[in-house]
Amino acid sequence: MSAKNIIDIGIDTAELRRRYYEAGQSLNRIAKSLGVSATTIARRLEAAQIPRRTSREALRINPPRPRIDIGIDTAELRRRYEAGQSVNRIAKSLGVAARTIERRLDEAQIPRRSRREALRHRRTRPRMDIGIDATELRRRYEAGELIVHIAHSLGVSTTTVRRRMVEAGIKRRHPNDPRSRTYRKKVAFSEESGEQVTAEEMTDRFEAGETFEAISKTVDISTQLVRLRIREVQWLRYEAAQRSGVSNSPVEANTGD
Repeated sequence: MSAKNIIDIGIDTAELRRRYYEAGQSLNRIAKSLGVSATTIARRLEAAQIPRRTSREALRINPPRPRIDIGIDTAELRRRYEAGQSVNRIAKSLGVAARTIERRLDEAQIPRRSRREALRHRRTRPRMDIGIDATELRRRYEAGELIVHIAHSLGVSTTTVRRRMVEAGIKRRHPNDPRSRTYRKKVAFSEESGEQVTAEEMTDRFEAGETFEAISKTVDISTQLVRLRIREVQWLRYEAAQRSGVSNSPVEANTGD
């Protein structure tokens, strides 16, 4: 290897020897501290004729980390898994990584479910109670309420609400349906944050000079959603102006860039 191809790792051979032997640092630890790869450190050890530690020596210097206490014994782990709980669900409830649960299952020789078995368990899980029946869901949606707001008020995901609508045979509205547009315009969609700011008020603030980002922070919702709602109000205003004979176009975006 030519001199120009040798990476400068920032320490000399004496310091490398001290870290590896006297301090007992591993290749990975030395490499990470110097911002290079472990392979680079291994090559420097070899070039400096510094003998590598055996596996037994490495284990003595760097003993394995203490075993994580997951809070339940093997019998309880088996009961939960065989009851149909997924690895991710068990891990989340115990505050550990899914990989930790997988290792414990393997150590306890608990047979893992196949993909088909896992899918069957998911399909047989108890049906979630969303707090309203199909009639009330239909009434709220057909009154113009948005799926995202129904979901938020019930504490469930939008996917769950959509599934219930399909099951109840509730036909989805077109995005430009007047009911949706009126609801977006008038309702304080900041139910998500508790702020009483309507889409109309946000549009006024935007047209007065505030950026999407600044408005987003005050109502604690995404900039993308703020942008969408303001655009909708602007087009409603533009259409109203067109009908009244005024030809002003929607205000250009003030992104604050």
